[in-house]
Amino acid sequence: MTDRAPTNIDISPSATAGGVTEAQPGGPVTSKSWEALPDLLDTIHCETYSFFTASYAAPWALSFSGQGEVFSYELREGSAIIEIAGAEFMLEVGDLCLIPHGKPHKLYSSADSKGAAIGHAICRVDVQRANPLLKLLPFALIFRAEDGALVSWMRTMAGFIEDLRNSTDPGDQAILRRMTEAAIIRAIQEYFQSEHAKDRTFGRAALFRITPVLRAIHRAPEKKWSVASLAREAGMSRTVFATTFAETMGETPAQYLLGVRMAVAQDLLRSSPMSVSDVAWRVGYANEGAFGRAFKRYFGISPINFRASEVVSDFGPET
Repeated sequence: MTDRAPTNIDISPSATAGGVTEAQPGGPVTSKSWEALPDLLDTIHCETYSFFTASYAAPWALSFSGQGEVFSYELREGSAIIEIAGAEFMLEVGDLCLIPHGKPHKLYSSADSKGAAIGHAICRVDVQRANPLLKLLPFALIFRAEDGALVSWMRTMAGFIEDLRNSTDPGDQAILRRMTEAAIIRAIQEYFQSEHAKDRTFGRAALFRITPVLRAIHRAPEKKWSVASLAREAGMSRTVFATTFAETMGETPAQYLLGVRMAVAQDLLRSSPMSVSDVAWRVGYANEGAFGRAFKRYFGISPINFRASEVVSDFGPET
């Protein structure tokens, strides 16, 4: 049975094909619940992206299985059904659907459909960098045409992206990547601002209590954080904080901090002229050697070799 009524389809990442489970509503939402959002939204970084529009004559069916990819669909003509995590939802003209986790899903024609035209966008994101944000998102976000402002904004952005996608002018691909990131961020922002998400995500008491910690880590990853100092940020005892953080985020505070540091280091090595020793200092390491060992354990490649591989990837070999 398909469902069209909800504005946002909140399918929890804990859902399985055998049944859908959702996060339970928690306590009241206050402004402190949103303090970590700007830093978390800034973790969306597109590595590759592709866009195309296709028309399908009924009966038709498509299957997708991605990893580290964000899928987006805009239904331009006709109707379609999307199936993910064992649930089916009807899409009609003007509806937008975002699959932030790259989970396997299917699109297919409804019984009475004559066909459909769909705008597809597939973006591979830096999963390590965006992982804290992705943990807070459901499997699928669906925005209905009648919701107005967001759909109109996204349609305008899609027009800009289509104008640029085949451009060879200097800088246009960089603009395209940032516009793609902006579109994803805007959709996620809209989800978090909905009452549905407020109740089911930032309303959860445990997540509410650790948002100051997420914000502190992202603002100052270089700081010599300890479980005790992070617990003070949360206003909790060390034991309660460590347990709450691990249960909420799926990893220990130390693992989370390491992931943030490595993501920042990777970005600096990729896009800044900073020396490796300066990058080491920027992410909290006393010397280049300690940073290099940590980086290689995490990524399987040294910082110097990573930077060299990124230069070749971006610009190609010298001739």
